[in-house]
Amino acid sequence: MRNILLSVFILVLGLETKAQNKIDDKILLVLDIQKLFTSTTISDSSAMSLIDNSNSIISKFNPNNVIYIQSIARVLNVSLKGFRVDTLPDLELDPRLNVVNNNIFTKNKGNAFTSEELNSFVEKSSIKEIIVIGLLAENCVKETLLGGKKKGYTMYYIPEAIAAKNKESKTNTEAKFRKSGIIEMSISQIVNLK
Repeated sequence: MRNILLSVFILVLGLETKAQNKIDDKILLVLDIQKLFTSTTISDSSAMSLIDNSNSIISKFNPNNVIYIQSIARVLNVSLKGFRVDTLPDLELDPRLNVVNNNIFTKNKGNAFTSEELNSFVEKSSIKEIIVIGLLAENCVKETLLGGKKKGYTMYYIPEAIAAKNKESKTNTEAKFRKSGIIEMSISQIVNLK
């Protein structure tokens, strides 16, 4: 009887360790959840849902494995004095977002993997599986997922933590993700792991 109990204990301990490793061997990439975008690009209810779901996911990750990406938006100003390139204000992360570290990198193109800082960080971590959440599905999320896949990473997305311009656009974009070999994960798969 003692051997059976010991075997069951070892089995349960092994399953718990395996479940934890499922998330510990992944990077979470939080993409463009910035005040400017959550207040102007999507509805207030969509923004709140995105942020709540993102915070739930972030809380399950080792803080060292969470990376925040901020988009830098520049505009060309033309006046009688000439041309000038300005950076748009209010590009900080949404204050409702749970920021657990200083792993905050910037990008100026849709694909976050155009950021040398991000590439360097991911390469140093030796992690090859990346989950992307954020906005917008049909733009930066898509470009980043495909960019990561092209670099040889296993890429995941969580529909409940991705915003899009509208429901139809999100559905069509998610179909493209799956056709491209991007793996869908549900929020419950992450939230129930630990």
